[in-house]
Amino acid sequence: MTRVYKLAAAVIGTTNAAAQIQFQRAGSIIAIVSTIAMEPATTGDKLRAELSFASTGQWTVNDTVGPIYQHDMIYDLVTSGSTLGGQSLSVAGLNIGVNSGDRLYLNISLSAAPTSSSTVFFVYVEERM
Repeated sequence: MTRVYKLAAAVIGTTNAAAQIQFQRAGSIIAIVSTIAMEPATTGDKLRAELSFASTGQWTVNDTVGPIYQHDMIYDLVTSGSTLGGQSLSVAGLNIGVNSGDRLYLNISLSAAPTSSSTVFFVYVEERM
C-alpha cells in the first residue's frame, strides 16, 4: 500500500524543521513532489527547501547523509515591484528505506527579503505490511 505524507510551511527567513512527519510503518520512499513559491522583494531573493532526515539544514555541507532532496528557486528582478512565482518538481523511481518512527524534516532557507513564501512537499511511501 502507498501512503502519501504532506509537509507544508509558509515562512519568512531561514527555518529549520519548518515541518516534519513521522513514518507510521516501515517501507520505501518511492516518489517526491515539491511545490515552492515566493514573492520576491529584491533581486537575488532565494528560496531553498530541503527534505532531510536531519532537523537542521545542510544546504552547503558536502558528503552528508541527512538530506535526500532539495528544491531551489532564485529571482532576479530588473525593475521595482515583484510578482508571486512558483515551481513544481517531481522525482519518481526512488527506493529510500524508512523505518516506523523515522522522522523526515522540511528545512527552509530564505535569503534577501522575500515578502512571502509557500512550500509543500508530498512524499510517497510504499509501506511494508
